[in-house]
Amino acid sequence: MEEIRVALSDLPGLPGLPRTKSGVWKKAGRERWPVQEITDVGGTKLLFPVSALPPETQNYLYTQGVSQDPDGSLT
Repeated sequence: MEEIRVALSDLPGLPGLPRTKSGVWKKAGRERWPVQEITDVGGTKLLFPVSALPPETQNYLYTQGVSQDPDGSLT
């Protein structure tokens, strides 16, 4: 089973993360999270594996029953 990845745009404000996309991006860089770029009709999405996120963010996502659409967005 492929690991769930979450788009940068879905992360700001979640528990354990900054409130802005730029803040999350800076944290990802400092902590060296692996990132995958997906180019689609709407542009480029940056996706991070859930396992790279802080534990409190992971717990929140899993308790919310997060699943993933093929385009990388969360449902």
